[in-house]
This record gives sequence, structure tokens and C-alpha cells, in this order.
Amino acid sequence: RQTLALLLLAAPAVAHVTIQPAEAPANAFARIAIAVPHGCAGAATSAIEVTLPEEVAAARPMPKPGWEVVTELRPLARPVAGPHGLIRDAPAAIAWCGGRLA
Repeated sequence: RQTLALLLLAAPAVAHVTIQPAEAPANAFARIAIAVPHGCAGAATSAIEVTLPEEVAAARPMPKPGWEVVTELRPLARPVAGPHGLIRDAPAAIAWCGGRLA
């Protein structure tokens, strides 16, 4: 099973975050939902970064209106077969920023 590591950039507060499902089967597609219901002590969450394990070869982040999505890639040691050909680079991290969750 793969587990996502989550880093929240919500200074000075730490947001309450849930990930559903918390785990996904290896070598399978999974839809992962990240929920950030609010910031803490009046501070808004303005960025979220998800660090993906090296075993994850592909990810497709969903856009959030008003937020910028940035995907950091890393080269794979060996390309793997994907639904549309060989995958040579995999996502290392995905960040959503520029928005504001109250």
C-alpha cells in the first residue's frame, strides 16, 4: 500500500486535514480526496503541498478555482508503461497555492 505524505503550509497555524482513502493498493489507480475544512485561530490556509512516495509513477491533480497547481517532477530510473505510452518522469510533489481557505 502507498501512503501519501502531506505537508501543510498554513503559517502560523497547522490546518486540520483528512485524506480519503488514507491508503491505496499498490499498482492500482486510486482517487484521493484531500479535505481542509478551515485554518486555525483565524488564519487561512493559503497553500497545500502533497509529497508523493517514489513508488507513485503517475498522478493527476484536480484544479481548485482560484488556486495555482504546481507539479514537481522527478525522472524515473526506468520508464514504466502507462495508458498512453511510456512514463519517463513521475510526480515528486503537487502543490496548490494562491488561494485562501478561511
